[in-house]
Amino acid sequence: MYCGGFAFFLFWNMHIMLVIQ
Repeated sequence: MYCGGFAFFLFWNMHIMLVIQ
């Protein structure tokens, strides 16, 4: 569960960076 949450956090971070660009 923790690993899944960490992967989701990384995915969300990448999504936000793409949106900001």
